[in-house]
Amino acid sequence: MRSPNNLNKSSDTFYNEIAINLSKPFSRKMKKELSSHFPKKIVKELTFKPFILDPEFISKALESLKLPISNPKLLLKLTNRNNRFLKCADVSLIENKEFIDILTNQDNFSLEDAPDLFKNNKAFVLAAVTAFDQNISHASEKLKEDRDIAMAMVKKNGNSLKYINDNFKLDKEIVLEALEQNLPSLYYAREELKKEESFILKALEINVEALLYASEELKEKKSFILKALEINVEALLYASEELKKDPEVVLAAVKKNQDLNHHNENNTKHPSSSPSPNNEKFDPSKATIQQSR
Repeated sequence: MRSPNNLNKSSDTFYNEIAINLSKPFSRKMKKELSSHFPKKIVKELTFKPFILDPEFISKALESLKLPISNPKLLLKLTNRNNRFLKCADVSLIENKEFIDILTNQDNFSLEDAPDLFKNNKAFVLAAVTAFDQNISHASEKLKEDRDIAMAMVKKNGNSLKYINDNFKLDKEIVLEALEQNLPSLYYAREELKKEESFILKALEINVEALLYASEELKEKKSFILKALEINVEALLYASEELKKDPEVVLAAVKKNQDLNHHNENNTKHPSSSPSPNNEKFDPSKATIQQSR
């Protein structure tokens, strides 16, 4: 009967042979070594079939073998060739931060092939989803609903909002963080948020173009547009056509623009002050006063 030590030693030898030879035939010596530890049927299949080149075969063979790989360098060598070898990862590797960092940044890495224990490990899943956001679809159900993971994803790439749990697309803090990273991410927010006046005003403070994603009802709402103009005069560009011609709205925009110009003049006199952004991009008096007459 094989001892655990002999089994581990043979496993490493076996996987090393795969890593070195890839799809080449196994040496006679290696076949003999394998035969002394594993059933002849398995040895025959693994040494004659295109083990590396056939993903389906790899999957079935590894599941039947159940040989864990605890050597991180060896596993990285194998997964770099074919991610299916991740199925063989020994549970001890889940604590190896250096291994996880290298693994999750390999070009062909996918969480799909990780053992279930890895898919339910928060640190491992965090590394996996920040490397490639679509890995979240292979995380455990529990971690798909983890707010820390969702926030980490949008901080890395705002458009990751597309892939996170639908409940988080209604989370104002997460959606605003996504907006900070990528304006188009607001497209993936829940419709309820796009209709919420207070939320869109917050988004407007980050980027005036957030109004592109506001509901049509808000763009047609006079009181909302007046509040938006207080934050950024360019909000007038996103108002409904009717409101762009509304005298009260146009005058509010002109007044805001005059205030900004006055602020700019003061900043010119005092260079140490920081100029306000976007102050001279839009002149409402030229764009809309004529329309209001």
